Amino acid sequence: LAAACGLSAEYSAAHRPVPRAVYEEYARRHGALIVVPDAQAVPSLPNHQLYVRHQIRTIVMASLLRDGRLIGGLHLYTFDEPRTFTQHELALLEGLAAQAAQTIAHARLFEQAENRLRYVQALHEIDKAISASLDLGLVLNIFLEQVMRQLRVDAASVLLFNPHLLKLEYK
Repeated sequence: LAAACGLSAEYSAAHRPVPRAVYEEYARRHGALIVVPDAQAVPSLPNHQLYVRHQIRTIVMASLLRDGRLIGGLHLYTFDEPRTFTQHELALLEGLAAQAAQTIAHARLFEQAENRLRYVQALHEIDKAISASLDLGLVLNIFLEQVMRQLRVDAASVLLFNPHLLKLEYK
């Protein structure tokens, strides 16, 4: 679960992801909006025992679609008693799901843009070091600092080929 509200920590920890193929098969059969009037009456549902244990009755699942591709699901649950959702409520859920899909897509694009910006900044720092110094050790240290920062690693090294010894060695 990427986020949950109203569900116990135990439920969140025990919930098993639904394989994409299973979710897409349900969506193919029932549409982008899937209503399970009484989850306890459908033992073939993934996580069925979890629904029984937590008294989950009605489940409504709205597919989060971006450019026709499934990127997630917005699920609503009722406890204790089954509930019939009105057409107005289902239409609202579909609109909210579309908005959520758009928000997720924008957040991912923003993250990608930030990653690209960090990459370009790292290249700029390396370029400045090369332009400002003829000291190979200094240039390589700045290069390695940027490599470590960009790839989020704890250490890095450059080994240079020594043509006389025919070996790679630290400089």
